[in-house]
Formats: sequence, structure tokens, C-alpha cells
Amino acid sequence: MKRLFIFILTIFTGYSVVLAEGSLFGYDEIWQNQNNKPKKLQDFSETPFLISMVYTSCEHTCPVTISKIQQIKTLLGNNGIENLHVVLASFDDVRDTPDNLKKYMKKRRLSEKEWTFLSPKSQKVARELSVVLGINYKKLGEGNFSHSNVIALVDAKGEVIAKIDNLSKDIEVFKGALLAK
Repeated sequence: MKRLFIFILTIFTGYSVVLAEGSLFGYDEIWQNQNNKPKKLQDFSETPFLISMVYTSCEHTCPVTISKIQQIKTLLGNNGIENLHVVLASFDDVRDTPDNLKKYMKKRRLSEKEWTFLSPKSQKVARELSVVLGINYKKLGEGNFSHSNVIALVDAKGEVIAKIDNLSKDIEVFKGALLAK
């Protein structure tokens, strides 16, 4: 069913994304991290990780998304699941250069040991990942984006094992998914 949904979604959006049996690691686009190093999602396959999409010039929900992820990390840390890595991919292929992502991380005091920001090489690359993650977004004028707020937990095989699609949803779902593994 999930494959059918992604297939239909890609037909209507004009983007094609091929996944290997529901694994995000089948999505093999190359992004640049905050240190201007090439990264693929497969590079995070060592352990489970949280992933979302934001843009750093956002003054509204993106900072709230990052705060929600920090709450999730605290919840999991309090339950013995520490050092969970976070991957934040940007919608903004123009403003969110690796250098700007690095500055944003410093401003927010986000450790590179536990957080990775990804800069897309094009809107096509950002759009494809948004389709895979089930994130809707629209580029507006003046560098702004209207977007849904999804946070997903991905296991070491690249499969989404927990997800919230609204920042007011209960984050206990992440604890349950990791403790069940």
C-alpha cells in the first residue's frame, strides 16, 4: 500500500523516486552537509536517526520543529536511548548553503556530533525527499515555504518506524518504536 501511495504521489507531482522495499536508503541523491561534504541518507545507516525537513530562514514552525526534536531526544535519553542522530534536510536550495547551515547550527547550539543539516543541490532533490517522507511544501515568494511538519524515526535498515505529521502529536510514539525493537 505504501508503495502504491508513493507511486501515485510521484505521478501527480511529476517526480519519480524508487525505494528499495520501503527503505529510505533506496533514495540515493547526494546532498551537501554543513561542512560541505557529500552525504546520502545511507550514510546514516549505522543506527536509528530522526529526520525532518526545514529551512533556516523560517521564523515560524521550523524553530518549533527543531525544539520538538530536542524534546524527543530528551524523552529518549531519559529512557536510555542516548545520542540519537538528527538529520535535517532543507527545502531551500538557494539560501541554505552549507556555510549558512553551519552558522545556523552554531546559533542554535546544535552539536555536529548529533545533528546533520543537509543542503539540496536543487529544488528537484528537495522535492523528491519530501515526497518520500510524506512532507508537502510549496515555495512562496521572498524565500519562504509553506510546508507540513513531519518528524520521522528511521531504523538502521532505512525504514520509517515512527512518525508524527503534526507538532502537537504525542511524541511517545518514538519511544515505543525504539523500545519495541
